[in-house]
Amino acid sequence: RQWLNSMSLADREAFVEACYDWYKEYGTTIVNQIKGMGCSCDYEDEHFTMEPAYVRAVRKHPELNRFVVGKRLYAHKDISISYMVLRETSDGRLDEAAIKLHLEPTDTIFDVARKLNEQIRIARKPQNKNGTVDFARRFLKIPVIPWLLVSFIKLLDRFGLMPGKIIEVSPFHCSLFVTNMMSINLPSIYHHLYNFGTCSLFLSLGRPERQVIANKEGKAVRQLMVPVGAVTDERVCGGASYAVAMRTLLKYMLNPASLETLEEEQAET
Repeated sequence: RQWLNSMSLADREAFVEACYDWYKEYGTTIVNQIKGMGCSCDYEDEHFTMEPAYVRAVRKHPELNRFVVGKRLYAHKDISISYMVLRETSDGRLDEAAIKLHLEPTDTIFDVARKLNEQIRIARKPQNKNGTVDFARRFLKIPVIPWLLVSFIKLLDRFGLMPGKIIEVSPFHCSLFVTNMMSINLPSIYHHLYNFGTCSLFLSLGRPERQVIANKEGKAVRQLMVPVGAVTDERVCGGASYAVAMRTLLKYMLNPASLETLEEEQAET
């Protein structure tokens, strides 16, 4: 809050740098607290649970991987997740890079971690040109062209004629878009879905909050929670189907050990 009050939010580069400074100072606070408690964990082998939990939820509920274009319902060929990550440029400035992670329904938490870490490693290389950002900046510099180009691309997208190379660099053509507001100490948000592309689910992680919940005995207790904001396209399936799928997603997020293999799922079936 201190740096938010002392700077102009119109200064985008300063905002990105301030967020990165906060992350470097406080981003490992929880891990350091666990280390201080004497827990003997493999701290070099950390994994996110939301993405593999989503993959497992799609495996059980494939309707989550649908999208609507031109008033028609389609299904993605694979599971793709888009992110925005911070990186340092060759001249020392901070910039954003878009990455898209391609996954399979059979991927375990280890497969997802390996693919995600590799994409982040490539995107954060100072000398690496990010396809999405490079494509956008190239055309935004030309007067009038951006409006004409966007209109033309939207028309192609509506009729399913979008070139594959543009779809690959577009972060809006994905199964799921994830933003981690927790990494910059901001609350979760309910981000709108885009009128362009194929994303039908947007998830936002917020900074941890202490909330009063009921424990297994039914008693009210205060517990540290990570709020998640979800915005969905209600056209891809019914509300009841969404509720069941989200409950499945939450179940796997709370039981990451079940994401290590497919054995539990095979046993259930």
